[in-house]
Amino acid sequence: MPRLRIEYTHDFAGSSRTSLGYADLSGPLPSALETSPLSDDYFGVEAGVDAKLSSDWHLGLSYRLDASLNGSGHDHGVRLKLSSQF
Repeated sequence: MPRLRIEYTHDFAGSSRTSLGYADLSGPLPSALETSPLSDDYFGVEAGVDAKLSSDWHLGLSYRLDASLNGSGHDHGVRLKLSSQF
């Protein structure tokens, strides 16, 4: 059985402040971490097939591409899945 999945993601611009603290340190409590503002749009496409090998076993194979719409990068992935029903 063929499969196709399409996703769109938007990361909003704006910085974020995160507090960090460690339980094993006695001293000034949380440190702050400031992240850089960044906005980007991404899309993902995954295509694959699933096959029934027997009454209890299934095999799946898929390829995935994730890419930034502003050209900052992309990732590729291949997934092989073998499953059985208990």
